[in-house]
Amino acid sequence: MAVDLDKERIAILVCHLQRDVIENEKTLGAVFGPEAAARKVVAQAGRLLDGARSAGAPCVLIRIAWRADRSNLLTNLPLLRMAAGLDALIEGNPGAEFVDDLPRRDSDIVLTHHRTNPFLGSDLHTILQARDVDTVVLCGVATNMIVQATAFAAADLGYRVVIVEDACAAGTPAAHTAAMETLGLLADIAHTDDVASALS
Repeated sequence: MAVDLDKERIAILVCHLQRDVIENEKTLGAVFGPEAAARKVVAQAGRLLDGARSAGAPCVLIRIAWRADRSNLLTNLPLLRMAAGLDALIEGNPGAEFVDDLPRRDSDIVLTHHRTNPFLGSDLHTILQARDVDTVVLCGVATNMIVQATAFAAADLGYRVVIVEDACAAGTPAAHTAAMETLGLLADIAHTDDVASALS
């Protein structure tokens, strides 16, 4: 399916492709890693980033991490309680860093947040506004958490949202499919090939 993108006004947001989320089997990687690997999410995200950089569009790499003393980790959600219990995503630990296979460039914007909505308590909205962005193209793990939360927040702030379906994964195929059904009500659904073509 073709997707219409104004290269001057988009940003690519790549969410939570961190070691503790999709690689470390002793933490959240046990939950999200298998599907992320099966769906080749990191490789697909890399293609999106390469296309965006070639088009001159901002690339925002979003990570979640908390202080070592967990003073900024609220455990009101089951997933956050799980993360706390597993000592996952602690600032300064290797598990909080992006996976090695995710291509990085000095021009990329790295944003760290502490809640499920990355716009909350961060300068993400200001960063996008400063670059005259009106459309965010989202991918990452998990579809039914960070991707969905970011999509809702972005939509409420007035952005057009595009979800790159084959560059997202959840803990199970069923969870991914259910999230995509919801996301289809507030976002345009695209695939990596569609976005790469639109950016070329």
